[in-house]
Amino acid sequence: MEDRRMIGLSVGRGETRQFLLEAGSMVMVVSGEVNVGQTTGWLCGQAVRVSQRLVGEEVWVAESGGWVDIVGNRSSELAVIPPDRISFWCKAGACLESWIARVRTRQRSAG
Repeated sequence: MEDRRMIGLSVGRGETRQFLLEAGSMVMVVSGEVNVGQTTGWLCGQAVRVSQRLVGEEVWVAESGGWVDIVGNRSSELAVIPPDRISFWCKAGACLESWIARVRTRQRSAG
């Protein structure tokens, strides 16, 4: 894992954390046990949720982006690793920074 960002996370027993993940993100359980739940779609007006139980040294890969619930079955240590590619939000942020820089340049030259 060359230069990839990683979020370290601790979850206590019964504690729930919510994360917005991109498709291809990985949740790796370093120690402990968690359930990772994700809404995968709708069927007859009802949300369809899928839950995966993970124990120490197991990895779950988000096939689609969206919100996931990480629920601690025991005290657990996790690593959340984003996908290798440049994310949409990084691209959007770079475009926004570029736009702000152009606006500032115009303001300086006008004033």
